[in-house]
Amino acid sequence: MDNVIAPLRQKLQELALSAQFDTLLERSKQLLRASRQENAAVTEVVALLSLAEAYRIIGKFHEARVLVDGAHDAAQGLAHPRLRADALIERGLLLLEGYFQPIEALNDFREALHIAYEHNEAAATASALLGVAHAYQALGESDRALIWAKESISTAQELPTPATTAQLWLVLADIYRVQRRLGRAQACLQHAQQLIDANGYTLLLGDALYQASLLQANPIAQLMEAVVMPTLSSAQRARYLETLATLFTQEKDFESARKIARSYLEHAQTWRSKPHETVAFALLGYVNTHAGANDEAQAAYAQALALAREHKNPYQEAGILEALAGIAFAAGDYDETLTHLQAARSVYLALDYDRKARLLLGRLLLTHVARFVQKLIAFVRRR
Repeated sequence: MDNVIAPLRQKLQELALSAQFDTLLERSKQLLRASRQENAAVTEVVALLSLAEAYRIIGKFHEARVLVDGAHDAAQGLAHPRLRADALIERGLLLLEGYFQPIEALNDFREALHIAYEHNEAAATASALLGVAHAYQALGESDRALIWAKESISTAQELPTPATTAQLWLVLADIYRVQRRLGRAQACLQHAQQLIDANGYTLLLGDALYQASLLQANPIAQLMEAVVMPTLSSAQRARYLETLATLFTQEKDFESARKIARSYLEHAQTWRSKPHETVAFALLGYVNTHAGANDEAQAAYAQALALAREHKNPYQEAGILEALAGIAFAAGDYDETLTHLQAARSVYLALDYDRKARLLLGRLLLTHVARFVQKLIAFVRRR
């Protein structure tokens, strides 16, 4: 049976990569029904994973989470290393794209890597390495992301299918762009585009267009055009909208930025995704902060904070607390700044995210100094 799993997984994943979402759902459901009728536990896990991938792509994150958790538990019960690793990788992707939980995703990718490496599963090893790079990039740690992405190169290029290699070049393009190494970013993007075009990876075309547009001097027009592509995944469309709102804010076109942020909110509500709703309100807070509308910004961030706590996403909660601290610091309210920073740091410490906790310690010390100077000036003036 094991010699059937790899080609079956590959065939279903090719449907996803070619953006044949309806066909992927139908084939996966057919496989699930047949597997259960024949008591074929291994192919049932494959079907569950494929359905989870399909639902993740179209934005049904709750359904995807139920399916991938079921697949993970079943794979563990079967003691099947390839499927255990695949389930952890799929859950990691879902945690990144659907729930904005990069620390939890990093843990899943690392566990998948350990399993795949121990059992000499090359495809899962390459995907897990790529997942680790994705997670570090989501955490804003591009240097560490680059180390793991490079680690994946040799393994990915030796695989019989080029999909992982194409995704790897896209991640490298993103890392180099963030690091302002634009020549290397462009070269990586060209490698990815060649593989995408040669293999008909329509789903990855959205990521390639995203990187290409941001490498341009004025990316807004191309981003606006690309966001209406029917083959974008829900996570891709969310990223386009968030980036557009950010770019309009940087251009001081706050009305357009607010319009895009509200569009993001509408999409999040259509997907019934509380984590994306949280991002949408935080995005409105970001726009209003830069527009100088602090009351509106604080109100939007307050809604985002309530949602983050409601769906128990401490990573999002800490980021919002940092944003609120920034508003308070700019207003000279150092006591409120300290309250928000201390709360955010406590969250990062609870997540064992020591790097961010150390960075916030520096901001706390700076705020204490600013508060001392403020009180000293007030004391002198009273004298």
